[in-house]
Amino acid sequence: MSLKSFLRKAGTALGGLLLASNIGCRSGLEIASSVSPRQNRDLEAEVELEAEPRASLSQASQGLSCEDFVREKKRLKAWQYPINLVGGWYTNRFLIEIAGHEGGHALAGTLVGAKVKSFELFPEYEGKTYVACTNFEPETLPEPDSSAFTFILLAGPIAQRACIEAINYNLRSGKIDKKNQAFWATTSLIARYELLQYAVREGYNPVSDFHRASENMKIAPETFVYLIFLDGILNGKKISKEAEVALGLGHYPVRSERKQSLDLVPTGNGLSLRYSKRF
Repeated sequence: MSLKSFLRKAGTALGGLLLASNIGCRSGLEIASSVSPRQNRDLEAEVELEAEPRASLSQASQGLSCEDFVREKKRLKAWQYPINLVGGWYTNRFLIEIAGHEGGHALAGTLVGAKVKSFELFPEYEGKTYVACTNFEPETLPEPDSSAFTFILLAGPIAQRACIEAINYNLRSGKIDKKNQAFWATTSLIARYELLQYAVREGYNPVSDFHRASENMKIAPETFVYLIFLDGILNGKKISKEAEVALGLGHYPVRSERKQSLDLVPTGNGLSLRYSKRF
């Protein structure tokens, strides 16, 4: 018997034992049908772990039962949803809409030679409405109808979008643990919605960033609404995943899950094991 045939049969037998030990478990075993036999023999083949928990040999070795997988799938409790909503709204309000937005104005102004005088994050406006603003030294600001001034105006919303992307990147790269993923996914969704609402609500406000930028660029204020809406369509998969995690229906793979796995894959004569790494 050749070594190749022996390893294939041993893998098939071990796979059968693993399948029998996990029979009846709802999560089941994942079969990577798209992987060729040649790739199966490559011990360094990379694999992207799915969001849903699965029964793999590495999990079985840790003593996880079918009940553990069911509990893992139902991660969020009822009281967590309102906390995530309220906390996500305030986090977006102060961290993204105020700190991120005004920080974007300040950075853009510095890049074009303007000097920041002060930040007014909670000034009272007309007795009831609170707005945030970045004050520059008037003599250092570019002309109001110049491209440099338009850049300063748009830097605030652009910074908000950058903050959203930063949250999504950290979620996708596994840098946020499972227990905090739902909160940050909720925050990201709220931030996306509020950015769109800001464009719709402030498009015709004479003192808003979008309105003044649209006048300088000689375009309709609705253009920014369409651009943000188009951005949402282009990032539909990311938003869908954020919504799934925010609702507690899934999670992003964390670093420990991305590091290594030992999975069953089909071959011409049955099942074999594939060990894969991802760094």
